[in-house]
Amino acid sequence: MSRINRKLKIIAITGFVLLLWIGSTSAATIVVSKTSPACTSGDDYYRSIQAAVDNAEEGDEIVVCPGTYREYIIIDKSVCIQSYSGAPDTIVEPYDPLLSGFQVMSDYVTIKGFTIKYGPSGITLHGVNHCNILNNAVSGSTLGGIILNSSFNIILTNNSFYNNNVGIFCSFSFNNIIKHNVIKSNDLIGISLFSSNGHNLIEENIVSNNRHGGISLYYSSNNTIRNNTVNANDYDGLKLDSSNHNSLSDNTANLNSEAGIRLSNSNHNTIDGNTANSNGDYGIEVVTSNYNIIKENTITSNRGGFHLDRNDEDSMINCTGSNNNRIENNVVSNNRKGFLLSSSCNNTLKNNIVPNNIEGIGLSVSCNNTIRNNVVSSNLKGIILEYSSDNNIIENNIASNNYGVGESGIHIDGSEKNIIKDNIVNSNNGYGIHFFLARNNCLNNNIISSNNFLGIYGLL
Repeated sequence: MSRINRKLKIIAITGFVLLLWIGSTSAATIVVSKTSPACTSGDDYYRSIQAAVDNAEEGDEIVVCPGTYREYIIIDKSVCIQSYSGAPDTIVEPYDPLLSGFQVMSDYVTIKGFTIKYGPSGITLHGVNHCNILNNAVSGSTLGGIILNSSFNIILTNNSFYNNNVGIFCSFSFNNIIKHNVIKSNDLIGISLFSSNGHNLIEENIVSNNRHGGISLYYSSNNTIRNNTVNANDYDGLKLDSSNHNSLSDNTANLNSEAGIRLSNSNHNTIDGNTANSNGDYGIEVVTSNYNIIKENTITSNRGGFHLDRNDEDSMINCTGSNNNRIENNVVSNNRKGFLLSSSCNNTLKNNIVPNNIEGIGLSVSCNNTIRNNVVSSNLKGIILEYSSDNNIIENNIASNNYGVGESGIHIDGSEKNIIKDNIVNSNNGYGIHFFLARNNCLNNNIISSNNFLGIYGLL
């Protein structure tokens, strides 16, 4: 036999042995059933989920037949655990109330299609990556329905979390996806992120009737929250606290007992395209938060529309509130107050539509703000400055048809050194522009017509 033929034969034999080895190590299907015969066929059979995990190899699939399994399940290898027929008839309850349902301690784990009840948490993931949690129903957990700690690239989808302490809790966890879940009637918060700084996506969830808020981020930055329905929660619908560089877009936050969306001590966030209607407090409230962009939101029928403010413990002086924010292209209607800026400076309100509120735009103890190109019409009161001095610019606004008895299109009260120019002020039920104890303000090139009282009136 030639040397070449010998080499070819060796290669062929080696390849055959390799194929045999690959075949011998392919994933097995392990079936868990409390009864015999089992609900489906498999390579091996066990009575408990934990026994199946203990005897599985990396990459195996564990199929669980219907029944109630009173277990504390520790998953320490990469396996897929799924119910045969879905969550309603495949139930996991820990045998000890101090133990969770599933404890995930390995990467690349899938848990699919279980009802998980009681214990501190339904599912806990600690220090793991690339796990999928889907189609589960988790209830009655005393800490959290699911807890992620120092875990990355986790996908939570199509689960329901109800009547837990917290629905979903993530701490020190990044690059996770929370999508298409229903989180309702939990004792505290629906979804909570704590110190989770990086590219978590919270998308298309329904978060309702939770007793201490819908979605809350604490010390968490660079996350995206979009297309969620966050309605009828006690306290705030969406809340950012000490959280920066997040994006909140296209969410619906209605009928919450306090604010629809609240920012507190949070900077450089973008709040874009959200709907905040019929909330018990403001539609959007920004407290001691700077450099945020708030645009193209619809804010209707709340106690207040939009509020820039300070923390309660801060003194009521200029610039202790929220500064350097851009608020533009919003529709704010049918609220008690449309926009209110309190103790806030260097903000820009631009291109907003503000009809049918009790007060359209109000500044209180605020300076160096720019109010430009807004339409403030059909309110009880139009644009109001109270004790707000030093270079507030009121420019190119339309202040018209504000109907309160004796109320003006623009009212300046106790405020000095402001610039009011290029506005259209017409058809208001009081004065066009009214000054009360207000000196040294600059008026230039305003069009003032058809107001019920004088066009400009001042008591200096």
